[in-house]
Amino acid sequence: MTGKGLVFAGGAPRSGLTLLRAILSAHPHVFCGPDSGILPGLPMQWREFSVQLGALHETHFALQPDAVRNNFSAAIWKLLAEAPAALDKRLVVEKTPLNLLAFKDLAILFPEAKFIHVVRDGRDVVASLLQRDWRDPQTGAPFAHVTDARAAAGYWSGLAGIGRQAELTIDNPQRFHVLPYERLVNKPAQTLHALFEFLEEPFDDRVMQFYDNEIPLVGIECESRPRLAKPISDDCVGRWRADLSPEQIDMVNNSASAVLRAFNYPV
Repeated sequence: MTGKGLVFAGGAPRSGLTLLRAILSAHPHVFCGPDSGILPGLPMQWREFSVQLGALHETHFALQPDAVRNNFSAAIWKLLAEAPAALDKRLVVEKTPLNLLAFKDLAILFPEAKFIHVVRDGRDVVASLLQRDWRDPQTGAPFAHVTDARAAAGYWSGLAGIGRQAELTIDNPQRFHVLPYERLVNKPAQTLHALFEFLEEPFDDRVMQFYDNEIPLVGIECESRPRLAKPISDDCVGRWRADLSPEQIDMVNNSASAVLRAFNYPV
């Protein structure tokens, strides 16, 4: 259960993960399905068990720490690998956005797995979030990060910052790849060649025509359907300049400046 052939992708919602799924799904060797629903919960539970139970696993259940880790790894692998194996795919990409919350734990559970952090200018993410109608299923009220620019900026900077910390912790360019949305849409061929080199898979021209390969979309992925029906475009880059008010722009720049600069977005 080393994680060889397993890739975890993550990033703040509205950063381009569904586009990444469509591109990867067009490659004949790659399986990239919708969000699995099992991550990041399982790796975080492994971490919680390790911290809270400590030596109790070994003392009372004869389970060495390595055995506990391997059990969690095996459970995750079994849940993720069944469908790709049936389709004879050799690379599995799990692209739940909040995977990045567990990147550091997953890197321990799967020492040969790879990680992709899809990152997008936080101001464009905020502009996109403020057009969503995402609601708390418990109360029916809209989430704060889709109604308030300051909350949306905190949502993006918190998640992107966690992804940045994971990158610094894993600290291995052969395992961790940052994929800026802007680079993908402005220089798609160059960016995708670099991505598949990282994935150790041959580039296939079909990934550039991903829009000819319709994939079943699930949940909030459906909001991206119109964009997935046409070639990659940069028309959403810099949308924040028109979609956000001057006050909102100042608010986002001030509250998320450190993370924006960490990913080389000018403030």
